[in-house]
Amino acid sequence: DTTPPEPVGDLRSATPAELQALQALRALYIGCGGCQEVAFDDESVEVSFLCEALAREARETLLQPARDPEVLETLVVFSVLRALGAHDAFRSRHGGTDRGPEEAVLRAIDNEERALPSFHRLSAKQKAIIKASLRAFFPVSMLVSTEAVPAQFAKAKEHLASCEGALGFHSCALVIDHMVRCRSALIRDDAVDFVRLATQCIASLETYSAPRAYEMFLKKRAERHSWRVVRDDHALKSIVRLCCLAGLDDTDAWNRMMSAVEQLPEREQEVLHTELGRKDGCVDSPAYVLLGAGEFMRCACSSQALGATPSLLFLARILEESSRHFDHTVHPNTSMVTIDMSTVARYVKKYTPGGAPFEDTAFSIEEAGPAFAFLRLAGDV
Repeated sequence: DTTPPEPVGDLRSATPAELQALQALRALYIGCGGCQEVAFDDESVEVSFLCEALAREARETLLQPARDPEVLETLVVFSVLRALGAHDAFRSRHGGTDRGPEEAVLRAIDNEERALPSFHRLSAKQKAIIKASLRAFFPVSMLVSTEAVPAQFAKAKEHLASCEGALGFHSCALVIDHMVRCRSALIRDDAVDFVRLATQCIASLETYSAPRAYEMFLKKRAERHSWRVVRDDHALKSIVRLCCLAGLDDTDAWNRMMSAVEQLPEREQEVLHTELGRKDGCVDSPAYVLLGAGEFMRCACSSQALGATPSLLFLARILEESSRHFDHTVHPNTSMVTIDMSTVARYVKKYTPGGAPFEDTAFSIEEAGPAFAFLRLAGDV
């Protein structure tokens, strides 16, 4: 049925998990419903999609595989399960409060599958695809910003490549998640291009190794500015990632970032080249997944009080300390370590000059589980 639905109505009493599920289902309807006249907005702002360029591209190209009824059914269940996994009561009962939504759902599937009747009734193939996607999941925005590392591609290839139809399904799942995350934002055409490129590089895991698929993304981003990335040029790879982290658009801004890196002291340059360019979690481990690094770099590089150089010096300190802390203590088979540094962006937004230089801001790394830690600034509660 391609008839547009009635407005959703008042959702002010809905829980965050309920809203997430409704938003994902509406994204699926917009992208896969077959009705070209469906509006992106709704009387209920909670399920309106202002990201028109992204929604239109999802409808026209990115979500075409999801027009298949079996794929669409699997996506509906997958989206609802992820929303359920974000619910505190569900995580407390089935997944443990210290686990992310995907891990919480996987634990429930392994231990109490009958508690998930929508999943339980699916075919064996659909179940395998959902489990593979849950294990491989990371937001596409992490690849667009290059917070993601090649080791995450390797994990995705391990779980998805051997499961028929899983890579195509996973790309659709990433697009739906990205639509929900960006639904209140006005998305530019070039940002949509980056999402398309990200899903293409993930799909290329069927053919290429994880490091090569990730390198393809860096190459394509660099080519827009007439930069040529080659396999062993770790310095240039690190600068491309820094430009992506900072959300830089034009070629002049990319060139200024290169100049800022080249003017750093040799020690800081080497740290950035090693940790952002060479260590991929596949050949050289561990790689560091810096959650919140993109927002930090975007805020800092656009700040008149800071700019690129203090930001780069501080990021080099974080990477150097992380390497000192984890490189010789984590299990030898650990491919990546996640550092949640989201507190830094909040600090930057409130930063005013005066006192010690920004790059000398005191911080500590607090382990919160196997290969996971929080970065704490002085004064954090």
